[in-house]
Amino acid sequence: SGATASDAPPPTPSETSTGKSGRGVDVGDLVATTVGSLERRAALLERELDVARSAGTAAATKLEFAEAAARKDAERVVRSERARHAEEVSSLRAHAAKELEESLRSVHASVSRQAEAARAALRDLADERDAVVEERAAAVSAAAAERDALRNQ
Repeated sequence: SGATASDAPPPTPSETSTGKSGRGVDVGDLVATTVGSLERRAALLERELDVARSAGTAAATKLEFAEAAARKDAERVVRSERARHAEEVSSLRAHAAKELEESLRSVHASVSRQAEAARAALRDLADERDAVVEERAAAVSAAAAERDALRNQ
């Protein structure tokens, strides 16, 4: 909205030779003021850029520390999980070994009972066989005695 250099009327020859505009303003002072403002603005921009760089560097450093901490936390969690899984596996192995031992004891007891039953059955069969053999021997002996008695008569 303000007047620009292109909106102002061109300087007259007398204004150009004296360095003054038609309004009584020294053009050299105006240029020096404008250059000074631009230099101050450039210095402010450089400071803002330095501050932004410092903030960026600080943020990058903070991010690096956060990433390192996150990595350490993740590694700690992984170690903890591995240890927990190792404990679970060990517990499962111990439980399986205990169950296997109990199962083997049960099978052993069952086999022992069956073997004892088989031995008892064999003893009973042997006793029956011995009894039959004795009966037959007695019958043969009685028959032989009767035959001898009949022969002697």
